[in-house]
Amino acid sequence: MGGGVVVVPDETDRERALAGLKADDDQWTAPAAAIELDAETNWKPDLRRDQRLLHLSLTGELPKAFLRRMKIAIDAGYSVTFVTTSSTVDIDVLLELQALDARIYTLDLNAAPVRVRRLRSVADFIAVERLFLDPESLRALAQARLTDAMTTDNNQKKGRWFEEVLCLLFSQVSWLTVDEHAYNNSTEEIDLVLSCRAVSGYIVGLVGGPIIVATAKNEKKATNSQTVKYLKEQMANRKGRCKLGFLCSASTISDDARGEILRGSQSGDLVIACVDKTDVERLIAEADRLDEHAEALIRKAVAS
Repeated sequence: MGGGVVVVPDETDRERALAGLKADDDQWTAPAAAIELDAETNWKPDLRRDQRLLHLSLTGELPKAFLRRMKIAIDAGYSVTFVTTSSTVDIDVLLELQALDARIYTLDLNAAPVRVRRLRSVADFIAVERLFLDPESLRALAQARLTDAMTTDNNQKKGRWFEEVLCLLFSQVSWLTVDEHAYNNSTEEIDLVLSCRAVSGYIVGLVGGPIIVATAKNEKKATNSQTVKYLKEQMANRKGRCKLGFLCSASTISDDARGEILRGSQSGDLVIACVDKTDVERLIAEADRLDEHAEALIRKAVAS
């Protein structure tokens, strides 16, 4: 990094950070006293918002004492938010925060006023902040989240956590960017909105447009043709800017769905690439070959 001076955050930075958080959302307040989490544990978080407790770590570190309190808080029915100004967060901390289903907020103390970016998960933090993961770290995070998604009985979390797996994987493809996760407007809900980083060459030809839409289904039954029709609508709503879609399933993709894909898609303007459970598991296992595998999925769709 060139031998520059390392600036260590001080108490003034903490005060500005907390003030910025409260200015961004006036529902955050500093608790007057510690919260009794269980018979043996009290915690006075930096801020509280109803049942959400916030821990501020300007450096991105998470000491074991605070991690322990956060785990007990989750068991007591609270949710936790981890706030940092740093994009350098250790993989072990990210794994712990993901297991806690923590929200991640990032702060820019150089902005006036302080800029707050609210992110729903570790996966969103990695994708939106454009963070690079080595293959081993990606495998660890994605596999842990896939296991969560496949074993939970909570249907809302089941779907969201599978989306987070895809968010992690797509964010690490060198020529893809995750622009939106769980995008909503007045007429539609899109699981993932991606864009192509490449500006020329064969990848641009494969992708066909600047916007890519992905839909995710985490159900035991095979993903059906209705999901394909909805994906096609989402792509069409991008008014010619989206030529590629990913149909992602945590199980299998039905013959009816594959038939619907072929009707007016692959031979026309739209291409839909299928990503089933086996594909997802391969992407995780061979995280050092993500670019190659992503390209192969698209080429397979084009050749269908």
